[in-house]
Amino acid sequence: MLPKHYKEPNVDVFPENWPAFSLYLRYQTQWLQGTGPTGLNYQIFIDDLIRQGLDQEGIDEVMDGVRVIESAMLEHFYS
Repeated sequence: MLPKHYKEPNVDVFPENWPAFSLYLRYQTQWLQGTGPTGLNYQIFIDDLIRQGLDQEGIDEVMDGVRVIESAMLEHFYS
């Protein structure tokens, strides 16, 4: 079967997680590389949040969510 034969799964995102999830989707290709992905390039994410006008508390809150996504992705990559 080809990828076009598979239906994309529905994914529900809680409203409080949407800022981190949407930020991750914009920059999901921004992985630092070693022998494979080692982590996200946080500066790109933080620059975006600053441009959005978030204060330090807002940046910290969104980045906490991004780190949860990053951790889950790294576990997925290496499992």
